[in-house]
Amino acid sequence: MNGNTTASRYELLDLPIDDGSDRADAGPGDAAFIVAPDDALHAVIHGERPVLLVAGPPCSGKTTFALDALRHGIDAFGGSNVQMAVSGRQNADRLADLIIRRTGPMSQARPVTTLSAIAFRLIAAVRSRLGLPQPKLLNGAEQDALLRGVVDAHVGHVRAGEPCETCALLREYFAVDDWTGVMTGDDGSEDDAHDSAEPVAGFARGVNDEFVMQLRDMLARMNELGASASNEAALLGALSAWSPRTERLHVQWRLAFALRREYAAAIGASYPDEFRLDSSRLLVEGVHAARDAQPSELPALVVVDDCQDLTLAGFAFLEALRSRATRLVLVGNPDESVQAFRGSYPEYLFAQLRQRLHATMLRIRPASIRGAVDGETGTVDDHDPTGAQHGRASGHAAGHTYRDLVASRISLSISSPQNEPLPLPSRPGKLPQLPGSLPILAVKDATLIADGSLGAALYRSATDETEDVVWQIKTAHLADRRDWNDMAVIAHDNATVRRLGERLRRDGVPVRYSSVTRPLKDEPFVQGLFALLELARLRDTTPDKLGMSLSAAAVYVRSRVATIMNCPLISVGGGNDHEGYPAKLSVAESAMGALAALAGVLPERDAPQPDRDRNDDADAGNAERSLAGLIRDWHDLKDTVRQARSDSRINTDDSLMDADAAAGDDLQFGMEALYLLLVFANTDAVTDAVRSVCGKDPHVSAFARVWSLIGTISSGLHDLASQEPQYALALAWDSCGVARRWQREALNNTDAGRAANDRLDAAMRLFDYASGSAAARTLTGFIAQVRGMRIEADSLAKIAPVDQAVTLTTPAGSAGLHWPLVWIPALQQGVWPNLAARNTMFGGEDLADVMLTGALSRDSRDRGGDPQLAAVLAGEQKSLLVALTRAVERAVISAVANDDLNPSDFLYAYLPERFDRTTPQSRLPYVDVGQGDLYSGLDATARGLVAAARVALAVEPEASPASDDAIAALRLLADNGVPEADPGNWPFVADHVATIRAHAETASSANTTPNPSRACAETAANHDDAETAGHEVGTGAMTVTLSPSAVDGIWACPVCWLMENRFAGPRAGSTSTSFGSLVHEVARQASANGLDRPGSYADLPIDARIERVRDGMMDLYRALRADPAVTARPEDRYDAARKDATAEAVFGRIADYFVASNEAAYPVGNAKNFTVGTLESAECERSFTALFDLGDIAAAYNALDGVSSVEPSELAAIMGTLVGGWPEAMRDGLTVRLTGRMDRMEHRALPDGEERIRLIDYKTGSVPSTQAVFNDLQLVCYQLGLAFPEGGERGTAALHAMPRIAQSCLFHVSANNAPAQSYGAESLYQPALFAEGRLNETAYTPRYYYKDMAKLADLPELPPDPPRGVSGHAWEQFLALRGTQAVWALTMIARVFYAAAASRSERLIVHPQASHVRFCRMKAACPACAGRIDTIFETRQA
Repeated sequence: MNGNTTASRYELLDLPIDDGSDRADAGPGDAAFIVAPDDALHAVIHGERPVLLVAGPPCSGKTTFALDALRHGIDAFGGSNVQMAVSGRQNADRLADLIIRRTGPMSQARPVTTLSAIAFRLIAAVRSRLGLPQPKLLNGAEQDALLRGVVDAHVGHVRAGEPCETCALLREYFAVDDWTGVMTGDDGSEDDAHDSAEPVAGFARGVNDEFVMQLRDMLARMNELGASASNEAALLGALSAWSPRTERLHVQWRLAFALRREYAAAIGASYPDEFRLDSSRLLVEGVHAARDAQPSELPALVVVDDCQDLTLAGFAFLEALRSRATRLVLVGNPDESVQAFRGSYPEYLFAQLRQRLHATMLRIRPASIRGAVDGETGTVDDHDPTGAQHGRASGHAAGHTYRDLVASRISLSISSPQNEPLPLPSRPGKLPQLPGSLPILAVKDATLIADGSLGAALYRSATDETEDVVWQIKTAHLADRRDWNDMAVIAHDNATVRRLGERLRRDGVPVRYSSVTRPLKDEPFVQGLFALLELARLRDTTPDKLGMSLSAAAVYVRSRVATIMNCPLISVGGGNDHEGYPAKLSVAESAMGALAALAGVLPERDAPQPDRDRNDDADAGNAERSLAGLIRDWHDLKDTVRQARSDSRINTDDSLMDADAAAGDDLQFGMEALYLLLVFANTDAVTDAVRSVCGKDPHVSAFARVWSLIGTISSGLHDLASQEPQYALALAWDSCGVARRWQREALNNTDAGRAANDRLDAAMRLFDYASGSAAARTLTGFIAQVRGMRIEADSLAKIAPVDQAVTLTTPAGSAGLHWPLVWIPALQQGVWPNLAARNTMFGGEDLADVMLTGALSRDSRDRGGDPQLAAVLAGEQKSLLVALTRAVERAVISAVANDDLNPSDFLYAYLPERFDRTTPQSRLPYVDVGQGDLYSGLDATARGLVAAARVALAVEPEASPASDDAIAALRLLADNGVPEADPGNWPFVADHVATIRAHAETASSANTTPNPSRACAETAANHDDAETAGHEVGTGAMTVTLSPSAVDGIWACPVCWLMENRFAGPRAGSTSTSFGSLVHEVARQASANGLDRPGSYADLPIDARIERVRDGMMDLYRALRADPAVTARPEDRYDAARKDATAEAVFGRIADYFVASNEAAYPVGNAKNFTVGTLESAECERSFTALFDLGDIAAAYNALDGVSSVEPSELAAIMGTLVGGWPEAMRDGLTVRLTGRMDRMEHRALPDGEERIRLIDYKTGSVPSTQAVFNDLQLVCYQLGLAFPEGGERGTAALHAMPRIAQSCLFHVSANNAPAQSYGAESLYQPALFAEGRLNETAYTPRYYYKDMAKLADLPELPPDPPRGVSGHAWEQFLALRGTQAVWALTMIARVFYAAAASRSERLIVHPQASHVRFCRMKAACPACAGRIDTIFETRQA
C-alpha cells in the first residue's frame, strides 16, 4: 500500500495521554508528533508496538484507518490470518464487500465480521481438533423459553408444597409468601394445561415477561462482567456493610447466581450431547479457547473498529488473544458508544487497554486539518475514502458549520466516570472546541446559524411533526431528486421508528428498518398455520389419548378453528389478485347450534339405540336421517373414549380439585360434540349437515374449506420424508394456496398490498428459522418455541434487501453509517434523554460498580450526585452525538411543544440560538406542515394535490394562470384514476357540474370537460344567497352546521354554550381532556390490533383473556402517555398523576367489555332480554357528515302504519310541542348538517346470522343520571349521521338504505365494566330512532330493573288539545303512538332541530336542563342557570 495515499485522507498524532507523559508540555498541534500511518502499522505488524489504540472524534477517518490496517495485515500475513471486527453484522457485510473489491479474492469469505464471530470460529476450531461437539448458539427466544422453564419449575415446587432453597430466595426477593401469584399474574390455577395437544412440560406462558427479560439481561451482564461462580463469595462480601440497599442487593445477587446455575443445568438437560452457548457466554468461552488454541488456529492480527462498544468479556477475549502473541489494532471513540445498555464501559475500557495491554495510543483527524486540535474541524465520512463529500466547512466564513458547532457542544459536555487529568477539549475522541461550544454561548452569526447544515423545528402536535417529516422526505425525493438511500430517520426508540415508518409506507415511500420488531407469534397467518397443523395431527390420535376431558378437547378444537377462520389464510369474496374479507365462524356455529336444538326434539323413535340397525332410518327425511346419524356417531365416540379409559390401569379422580372434571366426559350432543366429530369421526357428515341448514352461504363454504385443508394436511404429514418442522410448514403453506395471490397483491401501493408484503416477509422469516440450526427438531417443539418468543430470534432479524429505501433506525442501529440527509424527530423531555434507571430488578449496575472498582458506589447524597444517573445521562448524550454526526450534508432536529409534551432539555442546552426556554408558549415559533410551502405540504400526495388545486380555484381569479394550472392538474389526476379530482364527485358541486355537463352535451360543445373554477364559483354564489336568505323573515332556506357535542350543549343550556364556544377565545387543554383523548386513542389502536376480536387469545380462559387484552392496552397507553412528573403546574401534575393511577382500571373495564361482549352470557343481567351478537369488525373514530331537513323527518313519520300524511310544517308544530316551543330562528326550510366522529361503530352478527350495528361512545368523566344516559343527544346525532349521510339518499330511501342499529350506548369507562350499565349491562342503551324505513314505532324492550320506558325516557306531558298549526286528526294519531318508541324518537330529533335554530337566534327564551344547572360552571355569568340577572341597579329573580 502506498503510504502517501493513506496520509492524504487522515493524519495520526502522537499526543500526551496523562500528566505522566514525557511530552506533556508539548503543544497538541506540534508537527513533530504527526505519525505516518504506514509507520504506525509497520510497528504493529513487526511487533515493535503490538497493540495500537487509535481514538478520534466522529467522522475523522477511523473506519478508513481500520480498513487500511486490515489491508496492511493481509499483505503481511495473508488473507486467512487477519480478521477485522465491527459492531454489527450489516456493517460487517458491507465492509467485507468493500475490502474484497479492493484486495481481490482471498481465502476467507468474511474478512470483516463481529468479535463474537471470531470467538465462535476459534471455539469451533479448538473443539474440532479435540473431537468435541461443535458450538451452537442459543437465540433470544430459546433463552427466554429456558429461563421461563427454570422459573416455572419453582412455581410448581411451591404449588406442590415442596419448596427448595431457590424458592425461599424467590420468596425473600418478592417479600410476600404467595410470590407465585406475583410471578405468574394469576391465582395459582393452571388454566393453560390443555393449550397444546401434547402438553409441553415446563412451558410457562404465565411467567412475568418483565422478570424474564431482566433476568436474561442480568445473566448476560454477569457473563460480560466476568462475574463467575468462583467469585460469588467475593462479590457478596463487598456488601458486608449493612444498609437497606446492601440487604436488597444481597438477595438480588444470590438469586441471580442461583438461577444462573439452574439455567446452565437446563441448557445441558435440554440439549444433551451438544455444546450450546448464548451470545453473552460466547466471548467467555472464547477466552478459554484462545488459551487452548494451537498457534496456527490463532489470528496473527485482529483489527477492531468501534472498540468503544466492547464489553468486559470482549476485552478479556482480546487480552487472551494478546497473551498468545496476536497483534491488535483498536479504533474507537468513547463518546460514540451506543451500547452502554448492553454492558459497555468505554472510558474504563480505554484506560484498561493502556494499562493492561500497554497499548500505544494515537489520535486521528482529517487530513484537511492542519491547525491545533482545538481549532478547526472537518467532517470526513468514514466510508468516503476520497473525502469528496466532506470538508465543505473549510469554505465557510467561520471555518465550520452550525452542525459542527452543535456537535462540538454535545461532545465537550460529555463527562467521563474515570478520573481524567486532561481537560475536556484535549481528551481522546473529543470534537474540536469552537467559539461558543465550551462554555456554551449563543452565537450571533446569523449566516452560520442559517447555513443549512442543521435544521430545527417545533410543532404543535406529534401529528404535525410526523406529517411534516414525511413531507420533507418526499419533497427531497420528488423535487430535489434525492435517492431514497440518501435519507434516514434516527429516533430514540423503536416505537417512534415504527410509527414514522408506517406513516411513510402509507404514502408509498419505501422504508428499511434496521431490525425486525414483531414476533412471529403475533402474525395471524402464522397462528393459522400452526392451528391447521395441530388439528391435522389430532386426526392420528383418539380423544382418550389427549390427556384431557372431552369438554376440554372440544374447547381446544374450537379455539384452533376460530384462529384459522380469523386469519388471512381463509377469506370470503377473494380473487386472484385480492384477498377478500374475513370469514365468519358465527354463521357455521349458528347452524351447529340449530342442529343441537333439533336434536333435543327428535321423536323418541329416532333416539339412538346401541344395537339399532342404521338402515331403520331409510324412510326418514335426509336432514333428520343425517342428524340422527350424527347423534349415533357421537354416542359411539363417547362410548369408545369411556371404554378406553376404563381399560386403563390408572384412573385419576380430579373431581375434588376441579369441579368440571367429573362432568368433562359426560358431554351431551351439541356444538362441542360436533367439533369433536369433525376431528375424530365423519367430517363430511358434519359439514353436509351444516350446509343443509345454511345453504350456499360463503362463510359456511369457508368453514368447510378449513376441514378440507385439515384433511389434506393430515394425509400429507404421513408422506413427509422428514418430521423436521420446515417440511410440515411447507405442506400446510402449499395447501392453503395463498402465496401467488399475496405476491400479486403485494405489488399494489395500498394498505392491503403492504399487509400482503409484510405477510410474505414474515413467511420468509418463519421458514428461514424453521430450517435453521436454532429451531426445535420436532413440530410440537417448534410451535411451542415460536409461541414462547418474547422477541425475535437472532436468525429472524434478517430483512429482505431493498434497493432504494429510507432508513429508519435508532442511534445504536446507525453506528458506522452515514447519510446525506438525516431527520432526528421526537426530542422530547422524558424521551431523549430518558433518565429512567436501568437493570433495577437484580442490581446489575451495582454489580458492575463492584466488578469495575471493587466496591459499591456511594449514595448520591454522600458525593453530591448520583453516579448511575450521570452514566445514564452520558449515554443519552452519546446517542444524540452519534445521531447528529450521521448526517453528511444536513440534519433536522424536531420536537413538539404543547400542554402534554415538552421539548428536550438537550434542545435548550445545545441549540440556544433556536430554542429559548423563556419564550411563552403563545409566542413559540411553531412550524406548519409544509414549512411555508406554497401548498402547505399538500403537494406530496395525489389527494393533497386535489385539495391544493381546489384551494387555488377558490381563491384565484377565473382564467388566471394559477386557475388554469389547477384545472390542468385536476384533469391530469382525473385521467389517471384519481376520483377525487373529478368535480362531479365534489360535495355541493356535483349537481351543478351535472347541469354544466348536460348543457355541454346539448350544445355539442367541443370541450366537454366542465370548468371546476366556474362550478365552484357559481355554486358558492348560490350557497351565499341561500345563507343570506335564511335570515330573512318569510324565506325559510337555512343550513346550520353543528357537531354532536354542540347539539348536546345547546340543548342543556344555549346561553352557557354560546358563552363558552362563541364568546370566548381558545381554551387550554385540561388534564382530563388529555386523558380522555389517550383513552380514545388506546381503544382505537387496541381495536386495530385485533384485541377486541372474539379470536383474540381465544385459547385462554376468559379472565386470562381480559388480563392479556388489558396488558396490551396498557402497553399502548405507556407508549403514548406523557410522564405526569414533567407537567409544569402542580395542580395539573397532581391531576395527571391521579388519572394515570386509574389507567389500569379503566383499560381493564374496556378489556372486560371487549372479551365478555362476545360471550353467550352477555349482557349480564339482560341476556334473557336481548342479545348483542358476536363482533365481526369495528370502525373506530369514524367520521360522518349528515344532512337532513324537516322533509326527511316528515317522510319517516308519514311512513308509520295508521298515520295520515302531514306536511313538514305541521310536523314542525308537533315537534315544537315536544321541545317546549321553537327558538325564533326556526324555519320550515331549516336544514341541519351534523359533522363529527363516532368513537366506535361495531358490526355484530346475531345468532341467526343477521348483522346489526352498535354505536359506542367512550366517556371518562362521572356517570350522569339514568335519563341523561338513555336520552343522550350525541348518540342521537350519530344515528342521524348513519341515516342521512351527506351526498346520499334522502327521505325514506335513505332510511331503507341505512344500516340496522341495534343499540347505542355511552360507556363510562371510569366506573362501569359495560356500556350503558345500570343494575345490569346495557340496561340504559338507547334504541334506534328509525326501523324498517320509518320512525321506530316498535314496543320498548324491557331491561333488567327497567321494565317500562317511563323510568328512562325524558318526555314532556302532551296536552289533549292539538297545538297551534296541528289538525285535530293529526294530533289524535300522534297521541295514539304513545305506547311505542316513536314519540321518544321524534322528541330526540326535535331537540336536534331546536339546537340548530337556537344557534342562529338573536333572542332566546331558555329553560336549562336540571342536570346541567346542578353542575353549571357559568352560574356567575349565565342568568338562565343562576335564575336571576344582576345589574348595578337591581337583581331580577326568576
